[in-house]
Amino acid sequence: MPSDASQMRGVETGRLGVAVTVTRLQWIALLGLCAGVWATWPLWTARQSFPQIPWVGVLIDVPAASDVWLLTTAGLAGCVALVTSRRGAAVAARLVFSAAVVGLLLLDQHRFQVWALHLLVVLWLLWLDPGTRGLLLVRVFVISIYVHSASSRFDRASLEMQWDLLAPLLDRIGVPTKFAGEPQRLWTGAVFVAWELGTAVLLAVPRTRRAGVCTSIAMHGMLLLLLGPLGHDHHAGVLVWNTVWIMQNVVLFWSRGIRGEGGVVAPHPGPLPRRSSSAGLTRLSGERGRTLIAWALALMVVLAPLLEPWGCWDHWPSWRVYSARPETVTFYVRESRVTGLPPEVQTIVGPPELLSDWRPLSLDTWSFAELRCPVYPQARFRLAVALALTRQWALGNDVRVVVGSSPEWWTGKRESQEYVGEQGIASASERFVVNVRERE
Repeated sequence: MPSDASQMRGVETGRLGVAVTVTRLQWIALLGLCAGVWATWPLWTARQSFPQIPWVGVLIDVPAASDVWLLTTAGLAGCVALVTSRRGAAVAARLVFSAAVVGLLLLDQHRFQVWALHLLVVLWLLWLDPGTRGLLLVRVFVISIYVHSASSRFDRASLEMQWDLLAPLLDRIGVPTKFAGEPQRLWTGAVFVAWELGTAVLLAVPRTRRAGVCTSIAMHGMLLLLLGPLGHDHHAGVLVWNTVWIMQNVVLFWSRGIRGEGGVVAPHPGPLPRRSSSAGLTRLSGERGRTLIAWALALMVVLAPLLEPWGCWDHWPSWRVYSARPETVTFYVRESRVTGLPPEVQTIVGPPELLSDWRPLSLDTWSFAELRCPVYPQARFRLAVALALTRQWALGNDVRVVVGSSPEWWTGKRESQEYVGEQGIASASERFVVNVRERE
């Protein structure tokens, strides 16, 4: 039997282990956010001709210069929150950081990039509950991302998309893909989905957690190859995110538990003695309040994605990444009007369809070229962008939009609706509760 002194040393060592892990994760999340913002810098500043669509209509008149001020404030406050040793200053810095970040996100739906949402939630959970409970909530949240992401790709169209991701890398290493049959494509895509779901299961079970870390490192390493220069050669943002995943999982899951000497788990602070001071009661009340907020935030980000199939939650906050489930929105401009578009836009307009004078304008290509990131996938946002461009370029009836529904589970077919001209696009946008007006 270990002595009381040995047990106390184990408890103190365990507490130190928790504190070190929390601090490392906070730095990984904050530095990952900074790297992501750097990789997608134009998205966060008042710089682009790409329309900005706020989440609420009252924000459409907010001056563009406020973006830089909010971004600067968030960056400085985040650093102060991590380096300061004074409790009051740290809390104030966290509040300022959170307010500035929320302001940036509310000013443009496009900024709800999946990497930003992921890292912000990790940071907020650890700030609200910087102990074993906070680490547990982050673990549950991270595992839920894998589960929701994998479950969104168990359909024919998404499995084909996984094959499309893999094909360029196979071609580069000399494996021919041109004549791959349908069963081969679908089974290859299914392997990727099963790999991600299996990683979630391994990470959820303490005894297999280290194996889960290894499979997650292999998975994100493979994505770095597929999306890097040897594969699709994507922009730096997605590469930064996958690198952060590897660092995060090693710190968060590699140990079999935060333990001290003798296998003693660092406990939570017990109840206060009966004769506690009013200051102690106030402190405990504040800690319990933050813990409740942390649990509420964790429950929302873990369970709300279940509402996505009914249209009650957006695709990216539901972790529908590299999934074919989101609707498609194709924007067409009449060929006679292409020469009147801005020069930087004319270069990304595709050729006309056969026996047609309509030419597609890829919003995704434009977003990657100007903002270094993919377009927010919600049909609401893409219709709002199409409507803003129609008005900005005075296209009138020389524009049309084709909206494709989510694909059928096994056939992969989509139902489509077409809207012609400014009035047609405007009528299609009226059904949404969230704002669809462009920021002035």
